[in-house]
Amino acid sequence: MAEARRATAGRRIYNYAMAAVLVAAGIWVFTTGAPGWIFLAVAAGDAAFDFFLVNSWVKHDALRTSRSAGDSV
Repeated sequence: MAEARRATAGRRIYNYAMAAVLVAAGIWVFTTGAPGWIFLAVAAGDAAFDFFLVNSWVKHDALRTSRSAGDSV
């Protein structure tokens, strides 16, 4: 899965953006005294979205690899 996350520049940008969202939410909750459940909701949403997106990348990469392997034989 780690390889799928770093496979393209767009995927790397996505990873940095999601990390920035988590850090920003954490800083916002810490500095403003907002309820901690907001950060937990953001983290849970990020984790769920990341899970499904990365799994789709893995499936897409595996399908592309299997098709290209079949073409070279």
